[in-house]
Amino acid sequence: MKICNILLFFISSSFSTIHGATITLKNGTILKGDIISVSQEILVVQTSIGTINVEKSDISNIEIEKQKEVSVSLSDGTILKGSILSKSENTLMLKTNIGNIAIEMNRIVEIKEESFEAKYDSTYGFSEGIAAVEVNGKWGYIDKKGNFVITPKFEHADRFSENFAAVKYNRRWGYIDKSGEFVIKPTFLNADTFSEGLARVEVETKVGFSSKSVWGYINKTGDFQIQPQFVFAYRFSDGLAHVILRTKSGSDMYDIHGFIDKDGEFVIKPKASYVPKDFSEGLAPTAVHRKTYGYIDKRGIFAIPPRYNNAECFSEGLAAVKIGDKYGYIDKDGTNMISPNFKIARQFSEGLACVKVEDKWGYIDKDGNIVIQIQFDNAHSFYEGLAAVTLDGKKWGFIDKTGKFVL
Repeated sequence: MKICNILLFFISSSFSTIHGATITLKNGTILKGDIISVSQEILVVQTSIGTINVEKSDISNIEIEKQKEVSVSLSDGTILKGSILSKSENTLMLKTNIGNIAIEMNRIVEIKEESFEAKYDSTYGFSEGIAAVEVNGKWGYIDKKGNFVITPKFEHADRFSENFAAVKYNRRWGYIDKSGEFVIKPTFLNADTFSEGLARVEVETKVGFSSKSVWGYINKTGDFQIQPQFVFAYRFSDGLAHVILRTKSGSDMYDIHGFIDKDGEFVIKPKASYVPKDFSEGLAPTAVHRKTYGYIDKRGIFAIPPRYNNAECFSEGLAAVKIGDKYGYIDKDGTNMISPNFKIARQFSEGLACVKVEDKWGYIDKDGNIVIQIQFDNAHSFYEGLAAVTLDGKKWGFIDKTGKFVL
């Protein structure tokens, strides 16, 4: 049975019960059971012989067993599906999508493991009801039943946004609608999803006898609304887009970063000392001299002072920040809301965030509770109730918010 190694240091002090734990103590003793409580010094474990209080300082390692999906057939013909939380001589506790159910053992006819085989080589997740997936080197789009609605034929494909999707065909990027037909011909070196009515694209331009690539913004007719001129450009968010220009000082060339509006006018003037990310919920994570991160407002003034080793965009009122070598979450006042326990932490989406502990991924809620166990080789955020995950780093599938594979 597949397990996920987790060191105690990374376990949050507020979390739901963690089932299937194997705890190795420094004296060699091994305890098996459910972790039902964690305090500053003590870990409480429910075992087959009763509840045991374990001092954290006595623990050398914890392993969490991945819960397998099962179907339970009852004597009255009912079939229940879920994962086994606990099992005694008289009762089986089953976690289902409608809650935990206690089942008397004498009512059970059969317990059968549910098998699931992930089959996609890559994916970004669902958007507008369909998901871009890669199969055998080609990208297409599936619906939530797993049926292809656009046949795999593209060299690459991005998620749908505002009814358009950027796809790569014959080494160039263009845009398709949900019928799979091109609405903007594939002529670009690179292209991104539409955001707030505009999409960033990369084109080649002539400079004397040579050429260079630059970025600009097109509208949904494929016409440039903001002419190609930037070394690099990011998508619009909160009405602004982060762009990069290259300038010269003496014999030195260097990049300057600023924010433009949809007319291409600078709202926050380019600076060499600032390296920002996108605006979200009124703030943008920004590094000073590529060192410490804080958050600027739309005037370019720091609303949260630079003090983090890294910082991500706000989402649902929280932002992941790196303190020391671990990530936690802050609110818009800069108050620590979830302790820095994670190797990597991503944005909240639909109430959950995927986080990395050691070398595996799982999901937490806004209280820092682990709600989908740390078990995946990689994981994406939830969109439209589903999240793309991989258990082996090779094939991807989709889970729901109970952690069950559904596609």
